[in-house]
Amino acid sequence: MAIIFRTVTAPDDDELMLLHQLNSGYTVERLPDGALLVSPNGSAGSVRNVELTYQLRSWERRVKCGPTFESSAGFRLADTSVFSPDGAFVRSDRWEPLSKAQRERYFNGAPDAAFEIVSRTDLREAQLAKCESYVRNGSPLVVLLDPYRRSVDVWQAGHHTPLGDVASLDCAPVMPGFVLDTAAILEA
Repeated sequence: MAIIFRTVTAPDDDELMLLHQLNSGYTVERLPDGALLVSPNGSAGSVRNVELTYQLRSWERRVKCGPTFESSAGFRLADTSVFSPDGAFVRSDRWEPLSKAQRERYFNGAPDAAFEIVSRTDLREAQLAKCESYVRNGSPLVVLLDPYRRSVDVWQAGHHTPLGDVASLDCAPVMPGFVLDTAAILEA
């Protein structure tokens, strides 16, 4: 079950990184109001996440237009939240100028593409709100995959479209040449 902790003061980035290190096996994210969202990682969710990561990495190696990230990366959004999408992409022109030290921290800004997979412990409403937060903070592409409802939702250029049970999703123009095999993730 996902848990929201309300703290007296919101942890800063260093404290949040320390929480990640001290609590392996859990995802700790900071919400815009400073509350912490803590959720365990389950086995089935991990299998789905590996499939997503594999697809993203394969595309990255082929196209070479920026790095892709798996679920342990953190993105500090303009609203002060720090989210760890299950998968993400950042264009090269935003990544290459960063120093090595900056690359070791949370990425400062929303990913160009964020991918979320609903887990057994997630509330759909909370996941929809998280996706809307990516959009409000600048992500031009957000994809929500829900294996329990067998549905896919996409936000492109700020517009939300519930797609239902689709086998694939073309992620262009944000990710040219990337067609997400949604069926492989929903069925994993």
